[in-house]
Amino acid sequence: MINKKKEKIIDTEKLQNENKKIHICNGKSCSIAGTQEILKDWLKEDFKDEEIGYYPCFGKCDTNFALFYDGKAYSAPSAKSLKKIINK
Repeated sequence: MINKKKEKIIDTEKLQNENKKIHICNGKSCSIAGTQEILKDWLKEDFKDEEIGYYPCFGKCDTNFALFYDGKAYSAPSAKSLKKIINK
């Protein structure tokens, strides 16, 4: 998967990313903001724990709540906005 904005690659072949359907940012800004656990709680409504991965920086540092899904980087600052992203 490629985040075109930052030209970063999520290597889905690596064991840590195997079978992951969605990734939460664990970069510095999102870590400091503490948004990962909130986002993970929302994601658990639609994904199993083993389907949720982590990866550093998707280029959404200014908004936090960053995630990578279906080949694109998003920011989902609410459960409602996350549902819109997942249900596209």
